[in-house]
Amino acid sequence: MKNNSAIKIILVIACLTIGVLLHSGCGIYSFTGASVSADVATFSVSTFEDNLLTNPNLSQLLTDELINELTANTNLSPVRLDGDLKFEGKITRYQITPVTTTTASSAAQSRLTIEVAVKFVNETETDKNFEQRFSDFEDFDQSINFSTVEASLVSEINERIINKIFNKALVNW
Repeated sequence: MKNNSAIKIILVIACLTIGVLLHSGCGIYSFTGASVSADVATFSVSTFEDNLLTNPNLSQLLTDELINELTANTNLSPVRLDGDLKFEGKITRYQITPVTTTTASSAAQSRLTIEVAVKFVNETETDKNFEQRFSDFEDFDQSINFSTVEASLVSEINERIINKIFNKALVNW
């Protein structure tokens, strides 16, 4: 009996020690792989600029989705202006292009491509600042009316773009 108690005490101490060592590292880590300095507490996301005006909802969708991603996957608090981490963006491309032509055995495909230019400022670790373009696309059957699939295409593309922005800014593998 005494051996079991001693082993349990040693295991508890070992687990606590490992927990303290992991928690006292250079930053705050999450299960998403995000690594944020302990000095960073807030983030701000400016509404994505949209001078293309091809999809009136896109600007707000991108902005809201980035805020949601940061809120869900970090312990940071959103603020309206001047966060410790600052994101600004501009929609630079919203384009439909043909991908394949029609043959007897296949339908013609089109591609919706969305591109955004993002400026990221980390007030604590300025070496992590960047300005970069992120893009993604989704193909769809040309025989389908674009307006009936646009929302789902935009949602899928936005999700991947937001993931790329999040990874570039906060995942330091």
